[in-house]
Amino acid sequence: MKVKIPYFNNQGEKLEDLSLDISDNFAKLNTKLVSQAVYVEASRINQKAGQTKTRAQVKGGGKKPWRQKGTGRARAGSIRSPLWRGGGVIFGPSNNVKKLDLPQKMRKMAKLQVISKIIREKQVVVLDNLKLNKEKTKEAVKLLTKIIPLRQAILVFDDDEVENIIAFRNIPLLECISLSHLTLRDLIAGRFLIFSQKSFEKIAKYLRKND
Repeated sequence: MKVKIPYFNNQGEKLEDLSLDISDNFAKLNTKLVSQAVYVEASRINQKAGQTKTRAQVKGGGKKPWRQKGTGRARAGSIRSPLWRGGGVIFGPSNNVKKLDLPQKMRKMAKLQVISKIIREKQVVVLDNLKLNKEKTKEAVKLLTKIIPLRQAILVFDDDEVENIIAFRNIPLLECISLSHLTLRDLIAGRFLIFSQKSFEKIAKYLRKND
């Protein structure tokens, strides 16, 4: 499936569209695979940090506080009883939630299928160079208003282009994410994608149909 992707320079001038022949493997979205990958990814991000000790785990309290009968007080077997201050906790969080896992190939396939869908829906543009003449937010805003309508977007850059995105980082509706840190949660949020040429070429290498 051949698609055209709008291509711009760092002045906001439109260049000749990039052509991408998408492989049949990515021409259709496998919703079950994507759903599974998103669920696994979310389970790895949202980890519970709380942990409490039961009466068996709290130190001390081996000796019976007082004898069973004859004191007039309620019977007690340990000062670490959940009924006592400083005692254990009943049914508290244990932080032993198992991480879900999915083979790397399946995670990669899910991510590429979602990116392919976004490209086919024409929600992607490519910038030939992220380096601006002046590293100022004002210049970055000018550039973005020329290439996309005002809306939430993600600027996807290659890891070695970090120094070139300084001017883009303070734009309210724009989030800058390196290609290696781009997650499925980012992609399914319905935001417009702006790829640098370097990052797009790395993605296109997998999406492109082999002759």
